[in-house]
Amino acid sequence: MQYQEVTDHTLNWNLYSRHGHTLLHLAQNRDVRMSDLASAVGITDRQVRSLLKPMEASGVVKVARIGRNNRYELDPEYLFSHPVESKIHLGDWIEWHRSCGA
Repeated sequence: MQYQEVTDHTLNWNLYSRHGHTLLHLAQNRDVRMSDLASAVGITDRQVRSLLKPMEASGVVKVARIGRNNRYELDPEYLFSHPVESKIHLGDWIEWHRSCGA
């Protein structure tokens, strides 16, 4: 069987979902405005709110209201729910990204 090399870069894909990108951005800036977070992830403010709601309900993200702004705290002990990642703590995942320069 021969494989054809794919050279069209429009066929790209992402390793992480919008949830993963949101968590990484929150880890870098816990005081980020919703609109800036949405822009960084490449989605709308409304989509960010719909992503954060279940993450807050599961305890991975805690949102504290400070004046007119939000501060996001991530639970470093949170274990991912998918069986493939179920032994990985959120804090370890974030630290791995930091160690890679991400």
